[in-house]
Amino acid sequence: MKQVKQSMGKDRKDATREGDSKPAAGAHPSSDKRSGRFAVIKNRMTRGLKKKLPLRSLQSRSIRGQLLVPMITLVVIIGLAGGIVSYFIGARMTTQALIRSTAAQLQSTNTNFETYFADAQSVVRQFAINKMLNDVSQNEEQIHDAFQNVLSSNDKYQALTFGSANKEVIRSPLYFFPEGYDPTKEAWYQSGIRGEGKSVWTNPYEDTVTKQNVVSVSQAVMNHGEVRGVVKLDLFILSIVNQVKHARFGQTGYAVLLDRSGKYIASPGKERTGSGRLDQSVFDQMKKMGTSGQFYTKIGGQQKLLCFQTNKTTGWTLAGVIDKSEISNQANVIALPSAITVILIILAVVLISSVLVRQVTGRLGHLQEAAKRIEEGDLTVSLPVKGSDEIEKLTGSINKMAAVNREVFRKLSEVARELSGAAQTLVASVEENTASSNEISATVTQIATGATSQASALDHSQSSLDSLVKQVKRMDQESREVLHGANEMDATSKGGSRQMKHLSKQSDASTRTTGQIIAAVTDLQKHAKEISKIIDVLDSIARRTNLLSLNASIEAAHAGENGRGFAVVASEIRKLAGQTGQSLKEVTATVRMMTEGMAQAVSLCEETSGLIRDQGTAVSDTSHAFDQIEATVAKNVSGIRRITDAIRKTQDNIEEISQGTQTIASTSEETAASTEEVSASVEQQTASMEELSKLATGLGQQAQRMEDAIRHFKI
Repeated sequence: MKQVKQSMGKDRKDATREGDSKPAAGAHPSSDKRSGRFAVIKNRMTRGLKKKLPLRSLQSRSIRGQLLVPMITLVVIIGLAGGIVSYFIGARMTTQALIRSTAAQLQSTNTNFETYFADAQSVVRQFAINKMLNDVSQNEEQIHDAFQNVLSSNDKYQALTFGSANKEVIRSPLYFFPEGYDPTKEAWYQSGIRGEGKSVWTNPYEDTVTKQNVVSVSQAVMNHGEVRGVVKLDLFILSIVNQVKHARFGQTGYAVLLDRSGKYIASPGKERTGSGRLDQSVFDQMKKMGTSGQFYTKIGGQQKLLCFQTNKTTGWTLAGVIDKSEISNQANVIALPSAITVILIILAVVLISSVLVRQVTGRLGHLQEAAKRIEEGDLTVSLPVKGSDEIEKLTGSINKMAAVNREVFRKLSEVARELSGAAQTLVASVEENTASSNEISATVTQIATGATSQASALDHSQSSLDSLVKQVKRMDQESREVLHGANEMDATSKGGSRQMKHLSKQSDASTRTTGQIIAAVTDLQKHAKEISKIIDVLDSIARRTNLLSLNASIEAAHAGENGRGFAVVASEIRKLAGQTGQSLKEVTATVRMMTEGMAQAVSLCEETSGLIRDQGTAVSDTSHAFDQIEATVAKNVSGIRRITDAIRKTQDNIEEISQGTQTIASTSEETAASTEEVSASVEQQTASMEELSKLATGLGQQAQRMEDAIRHFKI
């Protein structure tokens, strides 16, 4: 029975594979490609999940474990992630709230300072525009009263001082300065002058009169553009220092006040004003950030949050310093409630999941019992379907599977009976086919013998044709070489003919050129004779001029002093006539040499002309001989080409005959081989028939055993 189940399972798997491998009729190729890509992506995702998730360990558990473990794990991960995120968000909100609170407190303190400093500047400005300060000597008492009224109105004001440009000083409370005291040399006076009518604040310093730390605001007193003096108001800095020292931010945070150079004006650890300064790198970073801001930095070796604001009036910086650990501790306060919330959520999810999973596993237990009955052979199983969820659908599928199996086993029983009868019929058919195969084998053996004899005769004919083909190919090769040599001879003779024709043209041109040269030289000879005649005339003129100059000299000698100038001219003319005669002699010699050279050139040209005429005759005869050679070579080339074509055609015909013979020989060999194969196939078929007879007998026996196995099932 188990063998039957396994064979049925294999048949179903094979059918499923065939159905999966064959595309549906009418399906578009692109849809097949898309479905193929989706399948590849699905497989990759499945492999990735199998690598990352402990699927094998889950598969070894029960259904309840497989459902609860991933569900609880996911809830724990999500709960932890949510708790961590809420913790960081709460920590950030706590930090931001502390920063906003610190910034607001700094702003409030800075506003109080600004009001305090603005009141002081207002007092100084009022006195700077008061006209009674223009004449100290006449208004000294009134100035003292005005100063005292201001000091009594505000206990934070320490003293009011006016120093005039004439080195007069008025101070309230009254103070007697040493004799020769010059207020114009004081730093507060110089800074007031540089302020050019605006209020100027000093850094904190120790007052020389009261020996207390003060800060001063000064302003120049102007009258029609002229400086009359400087008025100064001193303020007690102790109230500002106390206000800064008592400021608190959070639980451990404190405030510091810095001057424009970064020195401490007020700090919890600094008793004296101006003692110590903030780290220069931290102060530089504050300057880069502008008038306000916050950042983390190391102060005293610990990481702290520093928030600061710069006072616009004085340029001082008010900063709040908070330890970073305090911020972290405040953020940790929300960690415990977050953890408790996450644990409660996880417990609730576990309880609810357990109840739901118990319901699902109970229904799956009924399915497991039904499957076990089917496994034992009871195909009459039928479970009630009460809903439409996946488990109920699975129940319906099991019912259908049992019904289908019942129908299949009924059909298998009928097939087994039919198969037994068919096996008996097959055994009888095999015996008849075996007898026919023996007769076919004898006939095929006779055909194979005749085909072998024919192939042997054709092989002998083929060897003779091969020898003939080799001789014809050799003749064809030699005829091609003769044709190639004839073609080269024809090309050479045509080239020689063209060269001779060109040489004939050059010879004619040389003859014409030589005649032109002889004519030109003859003309030059005639011109040279005419030049000789002209030279004779000039020579005669020169001799006459010489005689005339001689006569002139004689006449000048007869004239005495009056003819001296004429004698000089006559002497010069005689010299010129002598030079002209000498030059004419040289020209006459040159012309004579030219005439002789021209006569010789004419003689040589006439000889050359005769030689060129003889050369032209020889070239003409040679050209005619080349024409005859060219015609003869052309006839030879034409004849050799016809011989070569005839040899090539003969070679083609022989090759066709050889190919036909080879085809017949190969056909005969194939026929012999085929007959041998047919004979072998017949023998193999006979053996197969015998084997088939055995298999048919075994098939009948298997069909009987299958009927016996089907009877065990309850259908």
